[in-house]
Amino acid sequence: FTKHKLHPATVAYLAFVAVDDKYRGKGLQRELIRWREIDSELHGFKYEMATVSPRNIASLKSLIREGYEPIAHAFLKSRNNVERLLMFRRSF
Repeated sequence: FTKHKLHPATVAYLAFVAVDDKYRGKGLQRELIRWREIDSELHGFKYEMATVSPRNIASLKSLIREGYEPIAHAFLKSRNNVERLLMFRRSF
């Protein structure tokens, strides 16, 4: 975060995207990510961030396909040291 020197008010955070098991594999997660990106851009955010488990390959691939890049690897103490990648994307 400090490497990019961003003001927090310019960054939208994609908290989570969940798709029911019976609808997986149909591109719905990517579509939900796109809707969130459109919303953040309409509200003036210049960047988007998200976290994802490095073991959640489907979610990681969806974020990468939408232009997100991993910028940090962390273990979240507030969540019993859950492993996460911090993903970053500049709005278009």
